[in-house]
Amino acid sequence: MRRAAAGAAGALAALAIAAAGCDAVSSLTPFGLDWTEPASPTENASGLWSGTTSTGGEVTFQVGNNEVLAFTLTHSATGCVLTFGATDPLPIDANGAFSLELAEENRVFIARGQFTSATTCSGSYFFEFFSVVGGACPRTSSGTFTATKTP
Repeated sequence: MRRAAAGAAGALAALAIAAAGCDAVSSLTPFGLDWTEPASPTENASGLWSGTTSTGGEVTFQVGNNEVLAFTLTHSATGCVLTFGATDPLPIDANGAFSLELAEENRVFIARGQFTSATTCSGSYFFEFFSVVGGACPRTSSGTFTATKTP
């Protein structure tokens, strides 16, 4: 029993001696020297954005003051072209995401976007009409979009 106690006391003494040689405040940051927080995906994202949807349509929007402005998306299908849009600002959250939800008397449109860098944004959308649209347009559909910042 005395050997175990003597061994523990020796280990504590060694730790105390080692700790005495350390500065009370380390110059290291949690992730190493000269670490800086990563930039937000929307930092420097202001400007005009454009791209395509998975159905061959187009998506365009403006970014400014950490908001998506004047969002327009065109859904194309055989014999049908539908355009959805909003002019109200859509806030971009701290993770670089935004969402749009339009609900009118006979239709719903939902779009979600995610900035993955200061030059790339991707997302998905869904719409549903509660009355017959006519022609070849579907009552419900969904798709994805990818947009890049216009130089």
